[in-house]
Amino acid sequence: MIFNKSGTSPQVLARKAREHAIEHLTTNMMSGAVNPDLNKTLNWVRWIAPNHNSTKINFDALVKEGGKGTFGSIARNHKGEIIKTKLGKIGTTTVSVAEMWAARKDHKLAMQINRSFVFIEGDSLLIVKCLKRELRAPWNCLVLLKDCHSIAGRSLATFTYNHTCR
Repeated sequence: MIFNKSGTSPQVLARKAREHAIEHLTTNMMSGAVNPDLNKTLNWVRWIAPNHNSTKINFDALVKEGGKGTFGSIARNHKGEIIKTKLGKIGTTTVSVAEMWAARKDHKLAMQINRSFVFIEGDSLLIVKCLKRELRAPWNCLVLLKDCHSIAGRSLATFTYNHTCR
């Protein structure tokens, strides 16, 4: 049987899968990220450099089987040169919280870099819209979002948020 050595019962796995599926569908429907056109041609996406004296920080996160989250952030200058990176583990979480956690790490990374303009970019449309104050964040992301806005408010830099497809 598939669950013999996993340590997690099939019922718990099924409940967690259902919770994540509901969160994913609800989140993407709220943000307008659901694209019903399955025949749409996909385009390659490439990194676009920020203007001179600007920094672009890309974030991404994932939640592995079992709910363990990880994140990564990479800051680059206008030449595409890597200025700073940050990788880490989050613990048991959801995809939305992991993405918001990564966005908060981007804000903290931006505070360490002395630039006038900071572009924060991620592939989570929900998180980008929440950062832009276009959507209300899910309840489990509110504290992290408030921290992002607080960091941006204390900074001398101008923050811009962008969504990118991956």
